Amino acid sequence: MAAMRAANIHSAYVGAALLCGSFAIAPAFAENVPLPTPAPLFMPAGKETLAVAVGRPLDARRLSDMPRQLLLEYLRDELAKVHGRAERLRRK
Repeated sequence: MAAMRAANIHSAYVGAALLCGSFAIAPAFAENVPLPTPAPLFMPAGKETLAVAVGRPLDARRLSDMPRQLLLEYLRDELAKVHGRAERLRRK
């Protein structure tokens, strides 16, 4: 936020985006899986399904004026909301 003030940015917004299910399809994290596992819409849902949720824009000016602890709590709550939305959107 200090960099934004130094750059004289007055109307910037930040937001949260979350991708749920990426751990199940990423071969770098799985053992003995050479390629990602596809989950096309015409097949039954499984653990490989993904969902993306984008949160509402957050005013960076307001965030830059918050104390650190309050800012962290606020951002954690916003990410929890977006995570919940992504999990609800994800095919089971």
